[in-house]
Amino acid sequence: MAAARADRFGSTDIARAAGLLHDLGKYSRAFQDRLHGAKGSVDHSTAGAVWAKANLDPTWGRMVAHTVAGHHAGLADGLFDPGGRLEEKAEMGAPAAHAAMVDGLALPRNLAPPDGMKFIMGQGGFQRAFLTRMISPV
Repeated sequence: MAAARADRFGSTDIARAAGLLHDLGKYSRAFQDRLHGAKGSVDHSTAGAVWAKANLDPTWGRMVAHTVAGHHAGLADGLFDPGGRLEEKAEMGAPAAHAAMVDGLALPRNLAPPDGMKFIMGQGGFQRAFLTRMISPV
């Protein structure tokens, strides 16, 4: 769905990645245990953000990671991950990604940059921030 909405502004690959990765943590053992009755809340957004930051092109991977990390709590203003949440939880990405791939989910590796945007000199930061909000999977 995210890819279909982003097609209007030429960002299908980036939005598809955000859509695929936003719930990657639901493949984690802790989340699966929660589905089977375990108590407590489980962080399911960080795994996809960690995976995006570690495995995708830095420019677009960082954007996808920001969107994925904030898909329930909202996107943070300012610098992405100032508290180091992704570094602290770096171990979450690989096990969830492995379980997802075993289940048949093809995780993105290469992302095409947006082709429906004309970058305007001096507005790059604003444009990237706006695009980050537009590719949100929810």
